[in-house]
Amino acid sequence: MGVDILVIGAAGRLGRAVTQAFERMAPDFTLAASKHEALDASDSAAVEALCKQLHPKIVINAAAYTDVAKAEALRRSPKGLHEVMAANAVVPGVLAKAAAAVDASLIHFSTDYVFSGGGLGHRSESDKAKPHGVYGRSKRIGELAVLRVSRSMPAFRHLIFRVGWLHGAPGDFVSKVLDAALAGRLRCMRSNQWGRPTSYESTAELAVYSALGLLGCGQPQLANGVYHYAESGPVISRFRLAVLILHKAAEQLSQVQAPETADAVERLLSAARMLKGICVTDRARPSNCRLNCGKLASTGLINCFSWDYYVDKSVENFLQSRFDGILLNEL
Repeated sequence: MGVDILVIGAAGRLGRAVTQAFERMAPDFTLAASKHEALDASDSAAVEALCKQLHPKIVINAAAYTDVAKAEALRRSPKGLHEVMAANAVVPGVLAKAAAAVDASLIHFSTDYVFSGGGLGHRSESDKAKPHGVYGRSKRIGELAVLRVSRSMPAFRHLIFRVGWLHGAPGDFVSKVLDAALAGRLRCMRSNQWGRPTSYESTAELAVYSALGLLGCGQPQLANGVYHYAESGPVISRFRLAVLILHKAAEQLSQVQAPETADAVERLLSAARMLKGICVTDRARPSNCRLNCGKLASTGLINCFSWDYYVDKSVENFLQSRFDGILLNEL
């Protein structure tokens, strides 16, 4: 007997969020979670055997090499570049073929970094993808691998979701900003990169809703193809987002009367006052991360809170973790 959902990369930040979302929102589904490293999934024979064994109805690929800076540093290292490409470029095609062979659908996550350059327009799915950095190129090759399988096997069902600026787990942008500020190390932030922060939580819920649609379980069924997803709200720069995070954290901590938190509040507010916005030219990270999400919004599949709500949650979770045992019943 097969399983309903197979999650690849379940040990990663997005994979954990997807697994938790299914357990919370669709507990009657049978779920198999592969926690192996993304590179292992490039073994086509092993992936095919796994799919034949479990016979999933839907395969969700949440595995990826996401360290943008390290990926760029490895572009002249054949071994390192192979690791990046195996995870981001090879695995999606392997999974697509294995899923198609057992008549399963594939939900694959990609990135806004498949685009390059600047400008002020919102990128739509029909815009030409032309990434400059290693990470973006590897993810674009992965997209094309899935689309090639679709062209050769027209009955293969697939959804590719481009997302960016993900947060809501340890090591994310929110955590890095607050860690640096509390340690007195936050000095500057890029002011010429624009986008909308999006949480792992709502992205994982998108996976659940789209899976329900594919299985005919009361949600709209999306047509095959690429979709852009970002939470609603205004576009913001990295610099302004960092300042907002610092003020949100200071406001939440100021509600608690404790010596430890009073010092932290002052550190956060001081960091917000002193933070400088700088313009950076970075081939690996495009300045324009604005995504036009109208195609997905028109389906009515998901209607989440604004990104401001989820940033609040990420700040609160960081503070709960950092000050656990001191505060935080009051937050």
